[in-house]
Amino acid sequence: MKRLKNNESGIQTVPLKSDISYDNKPNFRVSRHDKMNKFMAAFFDSIQVIVIALAFVVLIYIFVASFNIVDGESMLPNFEPRDLIISEKITTNFGTLKRGDVIIFSSTIGKDLIKRIIGLPGDKLKITDGKVYVNGIALNEYYLTDYNKYVQPETYFEGGKELTVPDNQYIVMGDNRTNSLDSRRIGPVEKSTIKGKAWVIFWPANRIHFVDHVRYAELGDK
Repeated sequence: MKRLKNNESGIQTVPLKSDISYDNKPNFRVSRHDKMNKFMAAFFDSIQVIVIALAFVVLIYIFVASFNIVDGESMLPNFEPRDLIISEKITTNFGTLKRGDVIIFSSTIGKDLIKRIIGLPGDKLKITDGKVYVNGIALNEYYLTDYNKYVQPETYFEGGKELTVPDNQYIVMGDNRTNSLDSRRIGPVEKSTIKGKAWVIFWPANRIHFVDHVRYAELGDK
């Protein structure tokens, strides 16, 4: 019998071709692992962004600004009950408070109060005939209304005596002098208890405006 030589069988050998390189084909488990790594990396990146954002908000709250709600009628007519206020802390922490500034502070009655600074450390104050005198000069308190301009001295100022404001303390009073718990009764306010200086009345919408911090020209304030 005749032996067939290579390829004499009549069967043509066709080389196989493929675009798939088995050496480079990704393993299914490795691919899944990579996806999980990417997901975890994105997750932790998001957590970092959230943490940084929260830290930024906390720093703003501690050093820059906070929200306060007016509780009561002691600052009428310039502040109304339920007014939402943004107070800034830069002046309190790094600047200088002035007479006429409206501040928010922690009081001895266990709640935050909003009042206007009338006397600075070292000022001499007295209340005589319903008027406030600072360093011997009667204040022109034009921001008060006719029905509450008369100032009762109350406990701390009784007898018309002149008082010197201690260091790091302030004399504060409400704009509604007939209905205000302020330094006339509770005495000076410690600087360390002051939380901020009123900046903007933010709500209600029809009352949005920057707070007017008055200056007493008769005292040379600017």
